[in-house]
Amino acid sequence: MSNSKSSVVVVLLTLCLPGCGAQDDPPVDAWVYPLDPLGGELSQVTLRHLDHHGEEGLIGRYASVWNCASDEGGEKVQLTLGGLKLSGRMCRMTRRASAGPDGSLLHITPPDSDTDGADAFAEVMVYHHITTIAQRFRTRLGAPEPEQPLKVIVNMQGYADMLGRWVGVPNAAYAPPSAQQELRQLVDIDVLQGEEAILFGYNNMLPQLGQVDFAYDASIIYHEYTHSMVGERLLDPVEDALGLDNTSRAVNEALADYFATSTLGTPRVASYILGDGARDLTQLRRCPDDLVGESHRDGQILSGALWSMRERLGVDVADRVVWNALQTFDRKSTLSDATQAILAEAQRQAPQIPVQDIFEAHGLVGCVRFKEHRDFSADAGALYQPEVPGTLTAPAPFKEVGAPAPVQQWVTLDRNARALTIKYAAISGTVLGIGGAAADVAVAVRPGDRPIHHDYRGGKATMDATVVPGASQPGSSVRQVVLAGRCLSQGHLVFQLVNHGEPAALLSSLRVTQSDEPPPAAVFRCD
Repeated sequence: MSNSKSSVVVVLLTLCLPGCGAQDDPPVDAWVYPLDPLGGELSQVTLRHLDHHGEEGLIGRYASVWNCASDEGGEKVQLTLGGLKLSGRMCRMTRRASAGPDGSLLHITPPDSDTDGADAFAEVMVYHHITTIAQRFRTRLGAPEPEQPLKVIVNMQGYADMLGRWVGVPNAAYAPPSAQQELRQLVDIDVLQGEEAILFGYNNMLPQLGQVDFAYDASIIYHEYTHSMVGERLLDPVEDALGLDNTSRAVNEALADYFATSTLGTPRVASYILGDGARDLTQLRRCPDDLVGESHRDGQILSGALWSMRERLGVDVADRVVWNALQTFDRKSTLSDATQAILAEAQRQAPQIPVQDIFEAHGLVGCVRFKEHRDFSADAGALYQPEVPGTLTAPAPFKEVGAPAPVQQWVTLDRNARALTIKYAAISGTVLGIGGAAADVAVAVRPGDRPIHHDYRGGKATMDATVVPGASQPGSSVRQVVLAGRCLSQGHLVFQLVNHGEPAALLSSLRVTQSDEPPPAAVFRCD
C-alpha cells in the first residue's frame, strides 16, 4: 500500500472540547494527520493537557507515550510464534518527541517511510488523538478522570536474528494488566511492567497489509482507547444450551468501532490499514447469518446497528445510550444482553423515537446461533478468520470434552445422498498466522433439524450429538469426516465443530459435499 505524502496544508485545529480550558503546561503546537496518511495532508494542532514535554517526551493527563525504537541495547528475547521459536532482541524503550528551539513540536513530521521504526511522529500522533477522545469521553459522557495517564507504546517491534532485520508487530492492541502473562509467553520478558497499555506496531511482514504504521490511523487509536474504557469487561465466553457463546468479545469490538467512528463522524474503521477490507458500519450484517466466531467480524453486526441508531437519534443521544448501556455490562455480557440493554436505554433517553426496528433488521432481537451452512475458503493471508475457541479460555465444563464452535450449522440433505463429507482446515497455536500447527478439531453431528443441545449437570458438558474425529491428511491442516447410514436419514443434518486443543483454532476453509455414490469404507454411520 503506497502512502505518498502530499504537501503540508496548514490548518490550525485546537480541538478544545468543553472543559479543556484548564491546562497543565502551556499548549504545544504540532503536526498530525486528522485521520490517516491516505489524505496526504497534515494539520497543525495544539497538544493539550501536557504535564511534561521537551526533553522528557510527551507525558500528560491522559497519555504517557513511549517509543519502542529500533535502537541497540534492547533486551534479548525468545520470540514464540506458535510452534516456531526465534531468538532476537526487543526494541529499546525511549522517548523521541522533544521540543524544538521555539518550544513547539512543529519540526516533527512523518518520516519518509511509514515503517521507519524509530520516528517521533508516531508519538505525537497518538498523544494528540488519545487526548482528543479521552476529553470527549469525559466532557460529553461524564467518564471519570484517570488516576494516572495511560501508558502508550509506539513502534512495537523486535530484531529477529534468523531474518537479520527488525520486524514490526503488525497490529495495535489494548493490553490490560491481565494480558501480562500472554505477552510474556510471546516475547519472554515483562513488556508492560504491571501496567495497562495500548501498543501500536507497524507492518513490514504481512504483504496483505502493505507498509503501514498503526499509530498513523486515528480510527485505530480511537478504537484501542475505547477498549481501555471498556477495560476488563466483555472478555469471557459463557456456556448455554447451544454450547459456547463467545459474543462478549464481539460486543467489545463493536463498541470500540462505534465510538471510533462516532468521534470521527465517518462509518469506516482502518481504511489506511485494511484498504478494501476496512470495517464499514453502513454494511448490513445480520445475526445469525453473518456470525462466524471471530470478534471483529461478529462485532460488525452490532456496530452497524449502532451507527444506524446514531443517524436516527443524533450523535449526542446515541453516544449517551451506548455509554450508559456499557456501564451495565460485565465480563460475560453477550450480544443478546447488549442488545436488550441498549434498547432499554434508548427507550429511556428518547422514548419518542423507536429504534427496535434497526436491531431487528440486523437480526439482533431473538438471535439464535444456528444457521444454514455455507461453504467458505479464506483468501491467502486473510485477516479475521473464523475461530473455534480452545479449552484454555473455555469455561470449566468444557476443559475435558473440548470447546464447541459458537455457531451450529445445518445442511439440507439431497434426496439421493448416500455419503456426506465435511472437510475443513484449521490451525492452532498461531500468532498472526505464523507458526501454527494442525488443530485437533472434531465434528459433533446429529441427524434432524433441531440444534444440538448442551447440558451441564454434574459440572461436565454433555450434548445430544456424537463427536467424530476428523481424519487427517498427511502434512496438512486439512481434516475430513465422512458420514453415511442413519446420519443421512432425516432430511437434515446438524453439525458443530469441537476443538480439543488449548489454543483457539483458526479456520481457513469449511466445505460440505454430498454424493449419491456408495460411501467409502471409512465412514461414520450414526448407528
